Amino acid sequence: MNTTVLTSLRISGFNELPAGLLQNQKQLHQLQLIYCSLKSLSNLSSLKYLGIADCSIESLPSGLQNLSSLETLKLDCCNSLVSFPVNGLQGLSSLSSLWINNCKTFASLSEGVRYLTSLQDFIINGCPELISLPRSIQHLSSL
Repeated sequence: MNTTVLTSLRISGFNELPAGLLQNQKQLHQLQLIYCSLKSLSNLSSLKYLGIADCSIESLPSGLQNLSSLETLKLDCCNSLVSFPVNGLQGLSSLSSLWINNCKTFASLSEGVRYLTSLQDFIINGCPELISLPRSIQHLSSL
């Protein structure tokens, strides 16, 4: 795509996103992925909303920690997702909403939640493998 002023994008039904699809999208504020596989996020510094639904991902996409403007992360029906990497959340200092919904194999949130210092809304629903929350969740004073 040659457009660089795209602010909202919804992508559905790609096993693998075409190379360079999200490159140079410096104005992109909202990205919603449905039935897609996403391995990497880069050059999306203005992204505020990321929704991932019904995607076959085993872990969060690399580069997520570089999304310093991200305010909302919603994961829905990502049944291959098992855990969050410890450092994968480190740069998400603006994240105020985290939703994890119906991710059947999600088992571990990781101590990386300690980096989510702006988190106000945190919803986990329908994740039967998750049996405990990390101790670092007690340090989230905005929650």
